[in-house]
Amino acid sequence: MNIDQFILWKMDQDDRLRDIVNDTAVNAQMENIKLMRNLIIHFIAISSAIIGFTIPIFGKTELIKSPMILLSGLAELLIVVIYGFWYLTWMLQKENRDLVIQHKKYNGYLDRLRDARNSFFSNMTEETKNIWFEKQKEVLVEMEKSAPKEQKLDYALDIIFAAFFIALVLIVLSLVDFSRYINF
Repeated sequence: MNIDQFILWKMDQDDRLRDIVNDTAVNAQMENIKLMRNLIIHFIAISSAIIGFTIPIFGKTELIKSPMILLSGLAELLIVVIYGFWYLTWMLQKENRDLVIQHKKYNGYLDRLRDARNSFFSNMTEETKNIWFEKQKEVLVEMEKSAPKEQKLDYALDIIFAAFFIALVLIVLSLVDFSRYINF
């Protein structure tokens, strides 16, 4: 195997390894995104079910000792439903926009690398090899500079969970007769 064949073989091996690593990372990210969406959908569904079950029995049962606390809990669950739907919609729109931008940008970089490689390897000399490696470094440095910065933490799941938990506590507290425990 001569040096040119070795360089092409090494580039092919690097490309395969990069593809394997990228596929693994992308699949893990996609699975995590699916799980987050499902969790939000479950919060919405459970909140809607509690609201749908509680409203028909409101005023028809003696279990509810504090109607205002129950209404506060139901309002909190309604906030979970509205915020959850809004957040899912916003997240899907944002991801769609980001994917389009990312696709165009990185395909442009990869096209430039491929074109540089093809033009330089067609007339392979020691000088063109060095020029090609320098060109590759320039494009990779440019890609790193334009890589997305670390994003702010997204607290939407924390907000939804906290609101859901507070609502459940309020609904449970609405079943407690506080007048029995408070002596004036």
